[in-house]
Amino acid sequence: MNQYLLSQLSLHPSMQPDDIIKLCYQSCYGAEHLLKDIDSARNYFFSEWDSIAIEDKPLYEEISPCYARLNLSACKYRCHDKEKAFQIFKDSVTPRIFKPQIFHDLMDEYLLTLEQMFAKDRVEEFKQFLEQYYQNGVRPIHHSAIYREKENPHYRVVLTKKIQEL
Repeated sequence: MNQYLLSQLSLHPSMQPDDIIKLCYQSCYGAEHLLKDIDSARNYFFSEWDSIAIEDKPLYEEISPCYARLNLSACKYRCHDKEKAFQIFKDSVTPRIFKPQIFHDLMDEYLLTLEQMFAKDRVEEFKQFLEQYYQNGVRPIHHSAIYREKENPHYRVVLTKKIQEL
């Protein structure tokens, strides 16, 4: 069973099929798709940082052996510098060749975990959603509306080893 998926499902019970797919994508590829334009990414990051509430939450959640979701409201709570937080995010993007098979392999592992955890109808619902997702190829997607409403996510995917630089 995939420990990272189990952890996320436990921490965020509102996860929907799209949130599981997003987690898989981020676990495989990090957040490189968000840094095509550094200036825009920086402006968006700072705008989000300035608009979110300060919260006493865990600083990060590991989502794979090398990636974590760095919680921005927790960074603010701990008085971390937003420039440094953005730099960690930026430095976590490493150029690499996109290989969809990496996603497919991890998703197969996720499916085995879901089959052991959930009722058959919920697994079937997920498989149908995944089949529709695959029709347009492996790509980044947004969190579900339910997840955004219940979890209010404000994070960036970073290399876990970079968090110590805060």
